Amino acid sequence: MLKTLSNQHLSLILAISSAALTSFGIVYYFQRKRKSPKRFIEVGSVSEILIYPVKSCRGISLDSAMCSLRGLKWGPLRDRKWMMINEKDRFVSARQEPKMALIVPSLSDDNQELILSTEGIEPIKIPANANVSQRLICTTIWNTDICGYECGKVAEEWLSKIFRYQGYKLVVHEDSLEGRKLADDPKWKPKSLYKDESLYSDLTQYLVISESSLDDLNKRLDEPVTMKNFRPNIVVKGCKAFAEDNWTEIKIGGAHLYRTHLCGRCRMTLVNPETGVMAHAEPLKTLREYRMVDKSHPDSKAFGVHPVFGSNFNMVEVGNIRVGDKVYAVIE
Repeated sequence: MLKTLSNQHLSLILAISSAALTSFGIVYYFQRKRKSPKRFIEVGSVSEILIYPVKSCRGISLDSAMCSLRGLKWGPLRDRKWMMINEKDRFVSARQEPKMALIVPSLSDDNQELILSTEGIEPIKIPANANVSQRLICTTIWNTDICGYECGKVAEEWLSKIFRYQGYKLVVHEDSLEGRKLADDPKWKPKSLYKDESLYSDLTQYLVISESSLDDLNKRLDEPVTMKNFRPNIVVKGCKAFAEDNWTEIKIGGAHLYRTHLCGRCRMTLVNPETGVMAHAEPLKTLREYRMVDKSHPDSKAFGVHPVFGSNFNMVEVGNIRVGDKVYAVIE
């Protein structure tokens, strides 16, 4: 009798549990069905596309480019595909050598060579693709690893004429090498997926800034600065100042990007892109007066004393973009 009651009791429990799970499943299904899909709205249009083949050197303004998994791609050029290193194989940027901002990259007519030029020195031509027979050099950028092939003595000698320093080398990334894994960055690890890779950029593959944000800053400065001080990849017009702070995802042309975090600004913004001289205070001083994140912001500790200007994005879907393309965003 007791065994019979136990079996009946067990059957009742299983029946109730099954019904509950079924009900939960149905409710969950319809809740998902009722949930509104992400709503992309038009927020502006692309006014400029910029690729920086050599880290910290001048950018190239483009009419169109491909948004690839590792950053902007234009022919054989990639964003931050080349980088300068010192004799200890540590990366060098315009923070240490402001005159890097005066090195102008361009692509040869046959698309086979990167041309580097600067005032007073004969231009140099470097193969657009890495020579894998050269020495492979591995280094770190903000505690994340990345390798590249040495560009040879010709590039080394050319750099020594500019900086009066023996020991600087140029390295180039090659497509078969691993990119810089953004999820390995100890500071910003939670912001990126493990698939996300960049080359020699400081942070993510894409930096987006609006023209209105720059206009807002320049109204507060005695001497205006240009967008070159901030080195974005995509410039947007037709939106309010700092609207890009609130775009969680954007679609441009065939590309789909997701925002990781705001861009904390450092001494790089002090480098005058026309003279290669680092200023003492502006525009960083003024940015600190009104573009510091609140202490309640989840990234406030990571930003520290750095004000924010522009938004960093990673790739969701690759695609081509053009100047004039409309920008659609999901707004948080």
